[in-house]
Amino acid sequence: DPDVLIVDEVLAVGDAEFQKKAIGKMKNVSKEQGRTVLFVSHNMQMIEALCNKTILFEKGSIVAEGKSPEVILKYFEKIRNSSFDGAIEKRSVGDGKAQLAEVKLIDEKDHERFHFEIGEKIRFLIEYEVFEEVKNLRIQVELLSEKSREPIASLEHTLSSNPLKAGHKDKAVIEFSTEKFQPQTIELSFWLGQDGIKGRCDAIEGLGTPLLLTSSSSQRGGGFINLESRLIPQ
Repeated sequence: DPDVLIVDEVLAVGDAEFQKKAIGKMKNVSKEQGRTVLFVSHNMQMIEALCNKTILFEKGSIVAEGKSPEVILKYFEKIRNSSFDGAIEKRSVGDGKAQLAEVKLIDEKDHERFHFEIGEKIRFLIEYEVFEEVKNLRIQVELLSEKSREPIASLEHTLSSNPLKAGHKDKAVIEFSTEKFQPQTIELSFWLGQDGIKGRCDAIEGLGTPLLLTSSSSQRGGGFINLESRLIPQ
């Protein structure tokens, strides 16, 4: 048997049962047989769960090496600038009366981040522009498990109860705590519109960079979270 097992993007193929067996085999080879597993993947959640050390490559060159959480953070930092731009192709424009101009994930110090420890507070900085008068403009954020595609939580706030005329530009911040979450990778979708389904103005089905939540302690629970959040005036 080889001393080193190379596993290249094995979780990108096969069904859930195949992936489960593949993960079990890797754990068995590494922990019980004491051999090295070289796991090649773009799945940050699985890298975080399976690997103690990680190497980040870019165009064939090593750009970061070290503990997995630290390298994963560097990975997200490298792609963060294209996060919103990369989501434009997933845009589902409604009536176009208002549109999202920018969406960022920031911490309480206004630093843009995609990797948070459970217990920290996360803020969504949302910029939008009005092209035709709208009333009761609302923003909704959906949090989905990247692994299971099941909904985790939903946030909704009224941006303005007053009519907004064409040319109006503004921004808002939504803040929430991650205390009730489990370690996981989360996809984020944003909906902008007036009251009612027919009032959709704009939607982004998945931000270019997912949200990564990690924890140094064991966490239990799961399912849909009744999440409290607050809208911070800007």
